[in-house]
Order: sequence, then C-alpha cells, then structure tokens
Amino acid sequence: MEAECNAVASGRKRKEDIMRPILAKMLECFRTANAQVAKLDEAVARHYTRIGSNNANSSTLQRNFSTCGGCGGMTTLKELRR
Repeated sequence: MEAECNAVASGRKRKEDIMRPILAKMLECFRTANAQVAKLDEAVARHYTRIGSNNANSSTLQRNFSTCGGCGGMTTLKELRR
C-alpha cells in the first residue's frame, strides 16, 4: 500500500487506479478480524492485564465513556492502578 501511495505521489499512478484494490484488501482484513474476533481477544489477553473485573486493580477515569458494540450498554473507561 505504501509503495502504491508513493507511486501516486511521484505521478506514476493515479489515485483512482490504486484506491479500489487497497480498499478491497482493507475490507477483507476487517471482515476477517470480525469473523475471528475471539482469536484477537486471546492475543490481546496474553499481553495486557484485564482491568475492571474488580475495583482492586483499577480506577475509573470516566463513566458512560462509549456504547458497547456487543450489548449497546454504556461502558466505563478505567485504568490499571500501579
């Protein structure tokens, strides 16, 4: 993708010629990530501590931070206590 953008910047290609394949590939990646979201959750869990399951390891930064994509309820933004 970067090489394609550089080709546009240097005038060797037109933006219209590269955007459709790039967006198609991005959509494919997005759909794969959505279809395999459990794998993504597992990978993130291996590297980051889960916070918020109890108040002992986290503190609230902002209530009603955003809407949950799963249930539609409001989420709370928390940070790990050090």
